[in-house]
Amino acid sequence: MPTHAELSKWLHLKDVDIPVTNMKEVKLLIGSDTPEAFWVVEQRKGRRKEPYAVRTLLGVDLSRANW
Repeated sequence: MPTHAELSKWLHLKDVDIPVTNMKEVKLLIGSDTPEAFWVVEQRKGRRKEPYAVRTLLGVDLSRANW
């Protein structure tokens, strides 16, 4: 998981609230029979090849090719 300092490198992600956890891996399996789990509540996009954040009903998903 990226830190708040790492996220602050990108203006569009600097105020995204990510909970702090001591877990080494986060695993979650969501079935396709629960489409509302994927509903986008908020989306933060930067420029091409920059990381982005998507807030769903379950929390925030940060995506980037390599952290």
